[in-house]
Amino acid sequence: MISKKRKTSTFVILTRRQARALPVILSAKTIEEGCRNAGISKQTFYNWMKIDVFREEYRKNHSRFVALAMETIKGSAIEAAEKLSGMISSGEGALLRSVCKDIIAFNLKIREFDEIEPRIEELEEQFRKWDGRGKKDRSSHT
Repeated sequence: MISKKRKTSTFVILTRRQARALPVILSAKTIEEGCRNAGISKQTFYNWMKIDVFREEYRKNHSRFVALAMETIKGSAIEAAEKLSGMISSGEGALLRSVCKDIIAFNLKIREFDEIEPRIEELEEQFRKWDGRGKKDRSSHT
């Protein structure tokens, strides 16, 4: 039996110029800096963002960069907690204490987001299945 849900190809076609520029733009602190480093204008970048394939590739890769940053913060949380525990007896400086508390707070926010995001996605999916009159959209059922 053939599934009615069609899977899209993971093969993405970007121009050579786009493929070279994308990681440079993503690794920069700002879009402007990334465009400058990639040798393109900001207008070129924004024109590319109007192209579905490029925009989706940009978003997918941007999400990977963000996920990597979040994993780095998560990894630092253990070290921060250990340092905070050690500071109880040593009475070390306020700056270190503040940094450790911030890392732990960021980690808690990440955890909240990780728990909330799937719930939001499920609600959005349910919302898409309902029409505007409070009735389930029958076209979504097979």
